Amino acid sequence: MTESNISAITKRIRSFGKGLPFKIKDVGAKKNKLDSRPEHSYLCDYCSKLKFEVDSFVVRPTETGRTLSDYTAEIPGAFPVKQDQKKRKSLDNVPRYLGRLSAIRRKKHCPFCRLVLEIVDRPLDQRAPSAFYDDDAAVFAKWVIDGQEEVPEEEGVAGQQQFIPRTRRVLIYSEPQAFKDGYIALLNETAPFKEFFGRRLKSHDLLDAEVIKSWIKTCEHQHGAECEESLVHPALMKQQKNILRCIDVENMCVTVVPQDCRFVALSYLWGKNFEQLFTTSENLPRLSVPGALSKESLPQTIKDTIKLTRLLGERYLWTDSLALVHDAGFQYHDDWIYARAHLTVVAGSGQNANAGLPGVRKGSRTWHQSIEEVVPGVKLMVSHLAEDYIATSQWDSRAWTFQERMLSRRCLLFVNGRVYFQCRRSTFCEDMEMPTANGWSLDSIDMPTRIFREKPFVQFTSAVELYTRRELTNPVDILAAFAGVEQVLEKRLNATIYYGLFEPLMDSSLIWESSKRIIPRRNFPSWSWAGWLGEIQWKFTDSARSWIQWHHSEDGQDETHHFPAQMTARIDPPIPWHKHQRRTARKLGKDSSTPPLLHFDTVVATFSLIYPQPVRKAIISPLRKRLTGPSALSTVRPAPADPGLLRTGIADRNGIWCGTIDLDEKWQIRTGIPLKFFVMSRMSCFAEEEISTWQDSPFFPDSAEDEIKKFDYGVYNVMLVSEHRGVYRREGLGRILTGALGNALDPEPYWQDILLG
Repeated sequence: MTESNISAITKRIRSFGKGLPFKIKDVGAKKNKLDSRPEHSYLCDYCSKLKFEVDSFVVRPTETGRTLSDYTAEIPGAFPVKQDQKKRKSLDNVPRYLGRLSAIRRKKHCPFCRLVLEIVDRPLDQRAPSAFYDDDAAVFAKWVIDGQEEVPEEEGVAGQQQFIPRTRRVLIYSEPQAFKDGYIALLNETAPFKEFFGRRLKSHDLLDAEVIKSWIKTCEHQHGAECEESLVHPALMKQQKNILRCIDVENMCVTVVPQDCRFVALSYLWGKNFEQLFTTSENLPRLSVPGALSKESLPQTIKDTIKLTRLLGERYLWTDSLALVHDAGFQYHDDWIYARAHLTVVAGSGQNANAGLPGVRKGSRTWHQSIEEVVPGVKLMVSHLAEDYIATSQWDSRAWTFQERMLSRRCLLFVNGRVYFQCRRSTFCEDMEMPTANGWSLDSIDMPTRIFREKPFVQFTSAVELYTRRELTNPVDILAAFAGVEQVLEKRLNATIYYGLFEPLMDSSLIWESSKRIIPRRNFPSWSWAGWLGEIQWKFTDSARSWIQWHHSEDGQDETHHFPAQMTARIDPPIPWHKHQRRTARKLGKDSSTPPLLHFDTVVATFSLIYPQPVRKAIISPLRKRLTGPSALSTVRPAPADPGLLRTGIADRNGIWCGTIDLDEKWQIRTGIPLKFFVMSRMSCFAEEEISTWQDSPFFPDSAEDEIKKFDYGVYNVMLVSEHRGVYRREGLGRILTGALGNALDPEPYWQDILLG
């Protein structure tokens, strides 16, 4: 091939690449440098453009390409401060192309590419599930805000918690997703200050007890009542009925302690068919003798926790196997034990009581820190968010451990060979330096106790969303395993939760939806999220508005449950009450085995389904999708998954699209068939994710396009139902344009007295 031919081909390749979000390099460029690792490291062409200097990782008060005022404007509650007008190009939220995975793997000379590969090649048990895998995906880097420091109360707005940004990290991700996102942070050895930067471990096999004690001390002395006071209402935390026993780690025996005793609690998995020592009435006298436990064969997790308790300077340890008396007929009641504990130790590694606590014993773990000096004086390290590791643990997948974590004041979590401390204000980890004063980091964005900072209804919905992602061995325990958190929410919100629904906001409680395929749960009502096996979500946090009267029955029939007056005022119904004759619900006998029923009146309309298409949605944390704190500046891209759902259009009598609903794939065969919908409530608009699906479709009508351009154009929440012997069952929830009701299929919309089971 002649030189002119090679030049022509190169020009064509460059021309083709103009429309891509990255440049295509000349074939064979720097061939010799890619074939083998050179003697010295140097950044590749792509990485060298990321401007790796210490100052890039620090948010300076003098920056104005995006000023500090710009940052604080995006943080609810943050206050603006005066800036000088020095111009500087913004680093944040601009994707930088790093190359294809195959090319990055060949760049052995590039220290930053080597760090990227540490993120790419995480062990399989530390990766989030993905719907597909691309071994040659395009890899990107993005600067994101990380550390944010709390503004002293005397300098901010009274009564508001306020933060200003201090540091950045580099987010590494791929398109399409081939690996779990990770971060690259500056090591504090080369930083102008220590807080929010990476920290080199003193020992890779042993934890540093002094560091852990400093975390606990910071929480005790800096965080105040938010972390010190129990979430459980004092009325629930009354004098305990049962004797409180703990392990005395100094005398190595089981002993009775005062009810107000300071103790450490252990949360761990027993494991199936794993045999361990349990306290009984028979062996209690023996186990109460000083030194008795030293002679017993204890599970490794309990032995490690006893050692850890001593290292932390604490004396008493509560563990269910030894602190409770397991006689015949024993039923476990934690008696708010985790809410009362000063610290909860979470054994999140392994699947049974013999897994131990990695880092407590010498040689019990090996932690390799990935650190590179990318340019002289700039040392970087790989970092993953705490919740990325915690979420992969077997412990965190169990429904019963949800309330143990949520109710604990402070948790020390052992997962994937790492140790994390979480309270209600912060997350601390071994390889990142956190400030002694109050601050906020990316590591805190998925912290479950964040929900208690939200408005009342969001506290409730977020708790349900987090809980329904977990697994239950016994399906009938769905409400029992949520009871502890439910009681806390009821006291905090001053309202009753009935079968999983927030009574004063029934209209909004009923518009839950599935984020994946869900399966009916036997002997539970279909109108409650507890009646279904699978992940639940609420797409809206603002209140639905309805005309339905939940707190009484129109026909005077005796009700087994009376609902309180709703927090939202009633609005006019879609059609006047007197326009159509009301159809009365069937009376059920007292011996009916039907699950609890909702009895109410509303408008019924008939529509059909059209244009079903598979839903491809991301696994989004309930905490990330409603970022209301300083973490709103972070960029997190969770792994995609196939939820097994169809996003289906709702059609009027003319066959024209007028709404949308997500349904199980089995509903595809029902397209085009008239179906019954209950009109439940009104919202101001569609959820962004559902309308964006249809706006890009050729069958999205111009009339709908014109309608949604209006402010507060309005949609009705509609419930797709089936009927059996006069009792209706929920099948799915969707939304239609309010104007579509007049074009419903025959029969025209009418009022009906409904029993919903």
